[in-house]
Amino acid sequence: MVRLLAIGFLGAVVTASCADEAIQNVGGYVRERRAEGASEAEAVMIAPGAPTPEFRRRRQVAHALRTFVPGEVRISSVVAAIDRQAARFGIDPLLVVAVIASENPDLNPTAKSPVGARGIMQVMPQWRRAFRATCGDNLLSVETNVCFGVRVLQTHIEDARGSLERGLLAYVGCRKDVACRQYPKRVMNRWKAMGGAV
Repeated sequence: MVRLLAIGFLGAVVTASCADEAIQNVGGYVRERRAEGASEAEAVMIAPGAPTPEFRRRRQVAHALRTFVPGEVRISSVVAAIDRQAARFGIDPLLVVAVIASENPDLNPTAKSPVGARGIMQVMPQWRRAFRATCGDNLLSVETNVCFGVRVLQTHIEDARGSLERGLLAYVGCRKDVACRQYPKRVMNRWKAMGGAV
């Protein structure tokens, strides 16, 4: 009985020690990310050892965004929006990041293209009519814009009968312009480099 108690106590000490070490590692990681310019919320959100699949996905998305987004740009709201909307519409969040990297690498929520596309995912305003009930109305809101972008991408892939290449061509609005024909390849190469499945 005493031996069992001793073993139980030793196990509790080892477990507590491992937990303390994990907390210290997370604390060190958070300090490093803060030193790199991440906000405290971002640093904690992407800290290793996060307990849920949602945290692991968000950490992966945050890491992918940081491969091209300037260090001073706050990414937490974009990470959360990508995670939520990609899960909602069944699109790989890293594919969404790859599209954003091609469309708006500075993550400027008020960006407007010469043809009128707006926001993080460069959504054309005419999509408001189709998806306003699903996504909202303000294309300059990060969450709304990502919702529209992911929903539009999903629609184009479905219309292309699952062809990602044709879906991406439709997303970018490519018709006869030879230059835009490279868009799907750029997005898919970036997606693959981020760990997505092409």
